[in-house]
Amino acid sequence: MKKLGAFDIPFAGLSLGSHQYDFELDETFFKEFDNDSINGGNLKVVLEFEKGESIFTFRFRIKGILITKCDRCLNDLELNIAEEKEMLVKFDSDLDDKEIDDIIVINRNEHVINVSQHIYDFVTLSLPMRSVHEEGKCDPEVDNFLSKESGIEEQEVDPRWEKLKGIVSDK
Repeated sequence: MKKLGAFDIPFAGLSLGSHQYDFELDETFFKEFDNDSINGGNLKVVLEFEKGESIFTFRFRIKGILITKCDRCLNDLELNIAEEKEMLVKFDSDLDDKEIDDIIVINRNEHVINVSQHIYDFVTLSLPMRSVHEEGKCDPEVDNFLSKESGIEEQEVDPRWEKLKGIVSDK
């Protein structure tokens, strides 16, 4: 993760108020993380960093194209991504006792925060549960194979079941 130094936010020298950072995510960014579900992409991230006295607010706007595998044919699939996420960061010198939901707690001795892992997590969470091509866009060879396989599994309904359905009375 040495190549991700561009995602360091040196907050110690910044004045209070709003600051903006722009990042571009491509294949080199996604190769730094060990995940087979994302093959690359071209995403733009606009980070609005609001520095307060004891709490920081990070607002991420992520937009672009993400390349993943189709769950049906396993070919590359381009997905349009448009996400907005917010993250709060708070200072605390005693980190052992604190467990706060939805707030990242950092030590007062820290001077830099790297947002690469957070951006990657937001992108990964933006993936749909099932990623498939639009109807007719999957690999035709795989589509034909799957159609044949699903036809084999379809069997005629045993006529005895049809007779049993007639026994149930509507009440």
